[in-house]
Amino acid sequence: MMFAKKQLFLGICLGLFFSHTAIAIEQCQPSVVSNTEPVFAQCGPITYGDTLNVAVRHAPPFVYEEIDVTTGEPRLTGIAIDFWERVAREIGADYQYVCKGLSDTLQLLESGGIDMAVSPLTITRSREQAFDFSHQYFNSGLVFASSPNESSFNFDKAFNTLSNTLASTNVFYLLMFFVVLFLVLILLALKNIRHYQTMPAMIDKTKPAMLMHVVLYSILNIVGIRKDVFGFSSVGMQLFSFLILIFGITVSASLLSLLTAALTQSVAPKTDFSIETMDQHKLVTLRGSTAQGFLCDSRKQPLAFEVTDTWTQSLEQVAEGKRDLVLGDWVQLVYLSQKSNLSGKITVHDQSFKFEPYGWGFTTDHPIKDRVNQELIGILRSQAGIDIVKKYIGDQQISMQVK
Repeated sequence: MMFAKKQLFLGICLGLFFSHTAIAIEQCQPSVVSNTEPVFAQCGPITYGDTLNVAVRHAPPFVYEEIDVTTGEPRLTGIAIDFWERVAREIGADYQYVCKGLSDTLQLLESGGIDMAVSPLTITRSREQAFDFSHQYFNSGLVFASSPNESSFNFDKAFNTLSNTLASTNVFYLLMFFVVLFLVLILLALKNIRHYQTMPAMIDKTKPAMLMHVVLYSILNIVGIRKDVFGFSSVGMQLFSFLILIFGITVSASLLSLLTAALTQSVAPKTDFSIETMDQHKLVTLRGSTAQGFLCDSRKQPLAFEVTDTWTQSLEQVAEGKRDLVLGDWVQLVYLSQKSNLSGKITVHDQSFKFEPYGWGFTTDHPIKDRVNQELIGILRSQAGIDIVKKYIGDQQISMQVK
């Protein structure tokens, strides 16, 4: 009987192990042709001749479709589209867009089934061995995205942030100036002690109590809690007291801002999302992406992971609670998480696990590659390239790179 229980327990353990392994093996197999990739109105079938077949896929903010406000017709737009169409005009290229998912695009570039791809492609060593790339034109990285989770307060981080801020030279000089003015105000108040003795609040008070009263009033005025001018009789003293009051309010507001910043920077997610804890979570990522390859090659395997055909689908899985995390491209995840259907439902984390340089893909030794590359570099070095990026993502710290 005991032997049978041991066998049953061992069978359950092996079943769980092999089911987890089978999931990982299935998701790490070469991707099959996808039928759920969005098809844009401007896309046509692959043709052969002088017209370039340029592969595109849904990858905001680089490639996506929107309605043209002037014509009412759908049109392709995005950073990569604006870059490519400017290059195509300069070199006089005749082209057509063909809609292909990421996995299909990689296969067609390797086999020569298309001429080039302007959708974002991460430049990797294995891909460079299969087909050619343009010059690197954008930097990104692999990050986690999750649903917003409860936060905790890190007291050590708050203390360190506040200490470092107060230790700065500018803050030190500000505080010293504050102390000097405070002492001057106290001395002036003590000089006018006889005037205070006639005040109703001071009747029957001892001199030490009166002194404490004056000091307390001085402090309350400096920090802006009280709004009087100490009852000074001379106009000069009243003006000086008023200036001290204004300065005190300014200093108090500055200190409050510093404290607020320290507190804000010390709030961290309770859930620890990292590579080391990845085996505790269910992940989703893009089919055929470098993120999928990263998961397959990682020493730590997720509890389970699924692949989708677009980053939008991956984020929706997390927003709906079907998966814990998306591992994916930082630029695209940040952009999509700000859209109305996902706004407030997704948090993109700051820690990047892998550098992701972007380029356009060409079939090996394609005759147009050098001309395209020359024009692309020219755009990246010009104000036009910067303006195109700002048009879609504003002034966020996402960098183009030209060597």
